[in-house]
Amino acid sequence: MRNSNRHACFAALFLAVSAAGCQDHQNLPLGPNDAQDPQSFAARLFFADACRDVANKSTVTRDLIRAVNAERAKAKLPPLRTNDTLTQLAEFYACRLIDGDFFNHTDPFDGSTVDRRASDFGYPFLKIGENLAAGQRDIDQTVAEWMNSPGHKANILDPSFTELGVAVKEGGKNSPCWVLEFGRPITAGEEPTTSAAPATTSSSTSSATSRVSE
Repeated sequence: MRNSNRHACFAALFLAVSAAGCQDHQNLPLGPNDAQDPQSFAARLFFADACRDVANKSTVTRDLIRAVNAERAKAKLPPLRTNDTLTQLAEFYACRLIDGDFFNHTDPFDGSTVDRRASDFGYPFLKIGENLAAGQRDIDQTVAEWMNSPGHKANILDPSFTELGVAVKEGGKNSPCWVLEFGRPITAGEEPTTSAAPATTSSSTSSATSRVSE
């Protein structure tokens, strides 16, 4: 879970993404050693288990959004609206995690965090947050593990968030990869005074084959 507040955060650069949400591999070494070894990098690009959409993508993402909003409904919170820019960001970062072979809110190749990435994608926000998960086989498991993690649960149930982007991608050793991008745009106005405080504790799951972000 990563959650950040920022006032008057505007885009400095819009990152072009493909329809599948994947970043141009020329700007993404697949591992620390590949950045110093072009031949190794090229070989890994050719044979890598590249990022790709899950089967029935539209159904899976729709049901994931419904599951998140169902948890909010239990807490008597309004549903989150989908946002195209946050969806592009989620798809981009899911592929970044897979093709870069890492699992962290901070991109080890460019040092970006969710607030910077949201700004680069042109999403002016008052508040931004991110949930990650990898290896869970279905929506029920993924959402259950997020809800059992204080930080991830705090993002899902944060009353100040109004918008959501989601992505589920396959590829790499931790497939599938699940990404939620939460946002409160500047146009939504100031946060409500009852907004939940960001959680900073680390979390893990009991499963050896899946994990959620810290």
